[in-house]
Amino acid sequence: MFYQQYRQELESSLATLGNQAQNILIFYGTPGIGKTELCQWFYKSLQPEYL
Repeated sequence: MFYQQYRQELESSLATLGNQAQNILIFYGTPGIGKTELCQWFYKSLQPEYL
């Protein structure tokens, strides 16, 4: 499923967050591939650390 691939890419990007001068995450794709679910997971995983 696409969701697992995007989640792995997101986790890889999060590992380098702050190490680069600029970090941009763009979620795009056809409806139903899990963009919203991925964003919700992303928010929940960062909430304790950054909020």
